[in-house]
Amino acid sequence: MQSLDTIEKFRQSLGISQNAAKIYFAALEHGGATLTELARDAGLVRTVMTKPLNELFDNGLISKRQEGKRVKFYPLNPQELPKLLDRKRVELETLSKSLLQQISAPDKDMQIRWYSGMAGIQWPLGNFLKKAAGIFASLRTLMLMNSLA
Repeated sequence: MQSLDTIEKFRQSLGISQNAAKIYFAALEHGGATLTELARDAGLVRTVMTKPLNELFDNGLISKRQEGKRVKFYPLNPQELPKLLDRKRVELETLSKSLLQQISAPDKDMQIRWYSGMAGIQWPLGNFLKKAAGIFASLRTLMLMNSLA
């Protein structure tokens, strides 16, 4: 089994869970393994295998094949990891462009404010209520003017 440091670096680089990384490395050691073998070698119980396995499938890091009555899981060849990351980079660039088109404000005008604690609730709510009061006052004035006319 790989060192925890190697598993952690791999996990962080790909943005996957620790359990998913352990399963990937267990599959690498076998070259192809059943669910029971992967769970044992990854130090996990079978009942927690579904989520990390799905994570590996979704990221293209593992595949499965039916071999007789058994299903075996095969890891992506480590030499293919850079190609996988290149595909993800292209997907993210496309997504980024799409998201930027949905934003009406240019990049430099966009501001995000973060208020923690009670200020995170009080300031935006107070600001909203002040603006709403001004709008309602204007509407009330217009209604009075219309009723007098």
